[in-house]
Amino acid sequence: MGAASARPIQLPAIAAVVYALYRRLGITGILVFDVQILIARYEERDIPDWGKGLYDVVSDNPFIGFGAHLRLLEQRIPDSWRMYIER
Repeated sequence: MGAASARPIQLPAIAAVVYALYRRLGITGILVFDVQILIARYEERDIPDWGKGLYDVVSDNPFIGFGAHLRLLEQRIPDSWRMYIER
């Protein structure tokens, strides 16, 4: 069982950390699942009507709304883990 009880908050928590690291330290990079499935690759880009911001190359979308971006990340999670994402 281990960390199973933390699964419902793991994706939102890591997405929040990604955004915080970018906003605070300018860090960009990749987000992977199980070290082998690319979930997101972030870079800084000029976003129309927004300015410079975090952009996910995998989904081809900016990370400007937490809820919308989280839904994009959820689509890349393997089906076996989707049951842990609360709706």
